[in-house]
Amino acid sequence: MSLHFPKPLYISQNLVKRLQLNIQIDDAIGAVLQALSDKKMLENTIFLFQMDHGIETKMALYENGIRIAQFIHYPLAIPKSSKFHGLVSTIDIAATMLDFAGVSANYVMDGVSWKTAIAEEGGSSWWTQKRCLLAEQDRDRSVRCGCGKLIEIFAANDTNTRAVGVKPANNFPTDDEMYFHMCLDGEASDAGNYVKKLTASTANPEATNMISGATNISPAQLEHFRTAMDCFVQKTSPAAELTRASFDMSKTCSLDGGWEKDSGAEQGENADESSPSVRASACTSIYLMWFFTLFVRVVCR
Repeated sequence: MSLHFPKPLYISQNLVKRLQLNIQIDDAIGAVLQALSDKKMLENTIFLFQMDHGIETKMALYENGIRIAQFIHYPLAIPKSSKFHGLVSTIDIAATMLDFAGVSANYVMDGVSWKTAIAEEGGSSWWTQKRCLLAEQDRDRSVRCGCGKLIEIFAANDTNTRAVGVKPANNFPTDDEMYFHMCLDGEASDAGNYVKKLTASTANPEATNMISGATNISPAQLEHFRTAMDCFVQKTSPAAELTRASFDMSKTCSLDGGWEKDSGAEQGENADESSPSVRASACTSIYLMWFFTLFVRVVCR
């Protein structure tokens, strides 16, 4: 009788270090939550955990490079297993935490508080249809507004977005200008839900450039995105320095070139007295956890 043993499993040291890091993160989060629970503070603490960047196309402007997971635990205001499908950004964290703590910033913040929006059924249409998220990597830029997304890649061939996109494992289009429809079924209310496509049999919504492909795109709609992109480039590109002096830097980069939030909607949410109070004490503990850093702040009214 002969015995057959499977081949030994070899694991790279890089993978071992990643697994060790995951265990350390898990232990650290558990320790913080346990300490808050022991001190009877867990129910009145906003605990926010998020990634620092995507994995598959890290340092590129495709969604699985700039889109991240974000989890919030705050039983006093956020029901268990609830989801919010509006477009949010890391710049919204500061505005939201101050809003929860009842603190008013003494300057204009770039981010917008989603405190009231998450309590609404799906949030207002501004979050799913009109909110624009701007992203940049080197000289490349992207504008995501509702269901649409426009990416402009700098003409040089050495940009990171193009280098990552052409890798066989990714196989993304890398045209100088690309437009994608990100929603699941074309409805604006589904903005943000396209992630389901990545786990279903349907294609990745960023697999085909609608500008150069066979899919029709409204010229007027594309022009709106180009207007928002031009605004973004004027604000951030070194090449625009000569014309920036005459550019209104307070202008909002949006689909109509200057669309402002309705003062009765998002701008008024911070002062909405009809919303239930969620501040049970004078101080609200705020924990912001990234994969590599733990920030602890206590904000008092």
